[in-house]
Amino acid sequence: MPEQAMGDVIGDLNSRRAVIADMGDEGHLKFVSATVPLDEILGYAHAFRSMTLGRASFTIEPSGYVQLPYPIYQARENPHGTDEPPAASAGRPVLPTRPKPGISGSCRRPMPPEN
Repeated sequence: MPEQAMGDVIGDLNSRRAVIADMGDEGHLKFVSATVPLDEILGYAHAFRSMTLGRASFTIEPSGYVQLPYPIYQARENPHGTDEPPAASAGRPVLPTRPKPGISGSCRRPMPPEN
């Protein structure tokens, strides 16, 4: 990549939870080798082209599985920051359930709302 884009690319990779493994020169071009979570790198091509003005390229290779850090997992599971279930926090009513005739166990269907 061009030297002018190096700072923007490194900053963007850091914002995507990247672990920079190597940086260096190959002739008049710069390179960066990093490990980035797949969830964070999806859609990166457009941002990368914008940062480098289309004058660089990148490759993606799978490297392995790493468990999502708990604070990020918790933020994704509960995006509204409340202890309420997502349906209630989204403003939709939570319908009670009743047993379906002839079926035992945990097979249940929603009850119609009472008017």
